[in-house]
Amino acid sequence: MTDREADRRTAEALEREGDEAARTGGNALHFYRQAQKVLLPTGVQWSDAEEYDWRQAGFDRIQNKIWALSERPPTAPAPATPSEPCRKFLDSTNIGYEQWHDGIGYDLDAMVRATANERRYIADMLLQRVRSRDAGWRDIEALEALKLPEARPVLEKALETAKPETRLHIARMLAAQGVEVKIDHIIADILRRGSYQDGLSLAIDLVPEYATPFLRNVLLDCARIGYPDVRVHAAALCLYLAGKADEPFDWKHRPFFLEFGEEDPKILRRAFDELCRRIGSSDGHWPEAST
Repeated sequence: MTDREADRRTAEALEREGDEAARTGGNALHFYRQAQKVLLPTGVQWSDAEEYDWRQAGFDRIQNKIWALSERPPTAPAPATPSEPCRKFLDSTNIGYEQWHDGIGYDLDAMVRATANERRYIADMLLQRVRSRDAGWRDIEALEALKLPEARPVLEKALETAKPETRLHIARMLAAQGVEVKIDHIIADILRRGSYQDGLSLAIDLVPEYATPFLRNVLLDCARIGYPDVRVHAAALCLYLAGKADEPFDWKHRPFFLEFGEEDPKILRRAFDELCRRIGSSDGHWPEAST
């Protein structure tokens, strides 16, 4: 094993210990600082630019966690002997491949059966994930089930900085509480990104519910210049929202939609012109009469 590989493994192990300490209210700063010293020891220089880059990237990532610690309010202590429901919930937060692949959330039934002190600890853990930008949709779903009044300002602050799919879940939770949120703009951002890792599937599913005039015009743009999968679904949604299809992805029109997945500019131009004709657009914008 090279020194580089040894340093990487040591720093990663220390960072994980810091993460665990942050989660349980321990001295995370000690582990984070040690990891940083392993990555960028004082007085050492690297001629290999690639090695220096990954060391600096790791150092900066840990520094962001250190800064997050200073923003964190006191955390409820971890239960010394967790109840069975609490243990089941905490176990469910360890997401493996199966849970990730199948979209399995945390064990919310177990969470609500935990003791009041345990739920306070769980709430602090979830809110800290939101503050440190580590939260995913499962964390937001759990916070929603806890119905915490103090979660609202934390979520409002995180709305602009969280990961795209997490932003969408936060926005829907806040909207349900009466907060004015531009969910259509968040959906538009995800459609333009065109990545399933950013919540593309959910964004596509939510388009009919939040199809404002702004979002309808974004759909037309995506049908014309978006990523291939996005172009296909955007075209299908345009036809549906214009009342020219029976479903958000009407299989009767599938051959037409698939033309939008082609890379030949001539095919795309012809398909887009036909889409505009079908929805009644004369200038590539959404017709007001169909809004």
